[in-house]
Amino acid sequence: MKKVETEPEDTENQDQPKSSIIHQYFAGLFKTALIPLNIDVQSEFTLEKRPLRIDVLIIRKETDWTQEQLVYIPDGLRDTMCTHIILELKKTESINLKSTRQIVTYLCRYLSIKGLTDDDVLPCLVSAMTPQKQALDSLGFSETTLSGVYQLDNVLAGNLKLLCANDLSEDPHNLWIKLFASTRQAKLSALETLLRNYKHKLTKELSKIIIKVISFWTKEGEYTMEQLMEDTARRNVDQDIVDFVKYFNFSPKDVFEMFPMKPEEIFQANPMKPEEIFRANPMKPEEIFRANPIEPEEIFNAYPDQEKLHQAIETYYMSKIKQ
Repeated sequence: MKKVETEPEDTENQDQPKSSIIHQYFAGLFKTALIPLNIDVQSEFTLEKRPLRIDVLIIRKETDWTQEQLVYIPDGLRDTMCTHIILELKKTESINLKSTRQIVTYLCRYLSIKGLTDDDVLPCLVSAMTPQKQALDSLGFSETTLSGVYQLDNVLAGNLKLLCANDLSEDPHNLWIKLFASTRQAKLSALETLLRNYKHKLTKELSKIIIKVISFWTKEGEYTMEQLMEDTARRNVDQDIVDFVKYFNFSPKDVFEMFPMKPEEIFQANPMKPEEIFRANPMKPEEIFRANPIEPEEIFNAYPDQEKLHQAIETYYMSKIKQ
């Protein structure tokens, strides 16, 4: 299988909205999972010069989903005959008239640009939060036979579906959406399903994105590390998580890339030998000492080029003698 470099780029730019990072992970998950399976997946698809950007655009190249593809396709999308799927994630926004109009606008522009019909494109809102029934009724969304899946009964909206991440079933193919749910219970359910069904079946690239999503939970306070450790221990999932990380043999550099933590947090979460710190090299020397006081001999032993180190020390002392 061809390796596809689709891992989203982490950025801490203060001008960037917080929600955009999780949108990158949302897109990156589908790109990493589906592109190797012969599905075209694009993120932030630009509709016109004044940016109207679709979160995720999935284009199925075959008439039907393959069994490999269906592993990543959630309820509400699995039985569609549409070959183009527009996914819009609403992480902190509620489902209301504005969000519904937004995706209908995307649909209309996309149909016009690509010369497609309603039968070709399925627009889908993915809501991290569970919408109020009154709001759904007022917008015209009706329940389907699938838990957490709603259909908008309005000809102007085409085939518009709504997936509520908190309420999708526990089936394994739904976990990729449930990772973006708002409740701790739904998140934990997704994590359990992931470890139970896919622990040793994922690529390293896809696993990195999943770990980054989990890191986002804790960073944003959606699911604190203390809560996560407590819940996983109670549900006997904690050892599965350790095995999952060990299985991919993540290097210190991988850990730094996946978890944007402070030095002292890194040492608490993953105590490392000095030589591992030098290889990863993400910190200034003073940060290393503040986070984890190291004995001088450990530093000397960890230095990668011992001969060069001794020469530098000798040169330094000789210069002092000449003074």
